[in-house]
Amino acid sequence: MEVDNVVPLEGTKEKARTGNARPGRVSSNTFLSRSDRFFGWSLQGGGVFILGLFSIVLLICLIESWPSIAKFGFSFLWTSTWNPAHGVFGALTYLVGTFWVTGIALFISIPVAIFSALFLSDYAPKWLSGIVSTLMEMLAGIPSIVFGAFGITFMVPLLRDHFEPFLANTLGKKWDFFNGDPMGYGILAAGIVVGFMIVPLVATVTRDSLLMVPHEMVEASYALGATKAETVFFVKLKAVVPGMVGSFILGFGRAVGETMAVLLVIGNQASIPQTIQDVGYTISSLLANTFTYAVIDPLYAAAEVELGLILLLITLVVNTLGRRLLMRLMGGRLAGSVGGG
Repeated sequence: MEVDNVVPLEGTKEKARTGNARPGRVSSNTFLSRSDRFFGWSLQGGGVFILGLFSIVLLICLIESWPSIAKFGFSFLWTSTWNPAHGVFGALTYLVGTFWVTGIALFISIPVAIFSALFLSDYAPKWLSGIVSTLMEMLAGIPSIVFGAFGITFMVPLLRDHFEPFLANTLGKKWDFFNGDPMGYGILAAGIVVGFMIVPLVATVTRDSLLMVPHEMVEASYALGATKAETVFFVKLKAVVPGMVGSFILGFGRAVGETMAVLLVIGNQASIPQTIQDVGYTISSLLANTFTYAVIDPLYAAAEVELGLILLLITLVVNTLGRRLLMRLMGGRLAGSVGGG
């Protein structure tokens, strides 16, 4: 009886192991294996598609801009002359305008973003933090044309009638950089508007970095007798420096390519700004304003596509660097406290 009871059991195990189940049926393990493979292929296809799309964009920009690259070479970067009638093109004027606007935007947005992040992570009540965080995310989704309209209707009159004359009468008496004709339009207005646009990005990333600081580190600071302000400024901020720097670089990447808001308030004059109140031009605003006419002349179109290629490479390098710094924060000692590597 014991042998009779054991033999069928072994036979059943052998039958299951060899797969001699009912003919015509696929086991669940085989089905799951096929599903996993299909899912893996789908993910690989998505990654290859993104890589291919970026490669195509980069290749097309390189091909279309090649006549300009072949004619002007690296001198295109430091030549300020832009004369389509004579076929002479240089990017210096637009590079200077782009970096001026971006620098002013970062100078304005970084302090506001840091203090906003500190307030949301350590000082705001939970209900208020949720409301402000939601509003900040909504602010990041507002179209740039709306910020441009805000700049024209509010910032330009404010700068022209009040702030720029104040700068000229105070700091302008000692430094010519703050002098100039108070027109409202110019790199200052464009920088302020772009600064408002990148505050949500920088503040959100900085806040998330602060929330990742291990609780044990904060408690140790309090145990040593530090106040809340000392803990926030000398422990938490110091711990998230890579994340903060990464957020600044991502903000730079967002500001350097901003188009419509800048186009409406910068003044759109192809000249290198000498003062903070001067008008200027950025690469993105030039392309938005003149590319329709540039396609008539192949060399003119190639020069503008080369400007777009330069902007693409700047954005690629800046965003890559910013994300590497953020991954250093998320994948290092801070991420380890929340289940990271």
